[in-house]
Amino acid sequence: MKSQILIGVGILIILNTVFLLAKVSNGNLETASYISNVIMMLIQVFALYIITLQLKHQKYLSIAQFISQIMDQLAEQKEFHQKIQGSEDPEITNAEVVSFLNVFENIAALIETEVIGIEHIDNPFAYRFFLTVHNKKVQKLELVEDAAYYKAIYKLHKNWLEYRKSKNLKTINVQNSLDCNPLYNELSA
Repeated sequence: MKSQILIGVGILIILNTVFLLAKVSNGNLETASYISNVIMMLIQVFALYIITLQLKHQKYLSIAQFISQIMDQLAEQKEFHQKIQGSEDPEITNAEVVSFLNVFENIAALIETEVIGIEHIDNPFAYRFFLTVHNKKVQKLELVEDAAYYKAIYKLHKNWLEYRKSKNLKTINVQNSLDCNPLYNELSA
């Protein structure tokens, strides 16, 4: 709606400009050319503004679609999430852990390339992420045992934890945090 109003205003500006050009020039071709150049420049600036608004809107729409897709992927792994939520020593397999962590490795890649920011994923995914990576069994099966393969998870953990601390947000199971791993700084660098 806002862009339609702006387009309407742009059309009115063009029509008024044509009218002004006809009035002011009084047959003087040089004056008419100068005025038309100024008008074209104003139209181009206006068009650039409209394009910028559309691109900004498209970026937010893309982020929303991405978050929706990730939510769908995590919903498919509901059983895994329920297992680790309800037990200190859940009956989970390496394959379940790897599958769940792969979702967050994809998120980590997008954050590292600055396609999205942690502020976009914090609210919908922080609980699941920290519940998972702060689970002792998950750490034992994958994150500590095969830590070198999970540098993206360690980097994401570090950046996300710093973000949450900067916003004074609570983080679940911090007593089992990945930063207790002696190699944490090396892995998260």
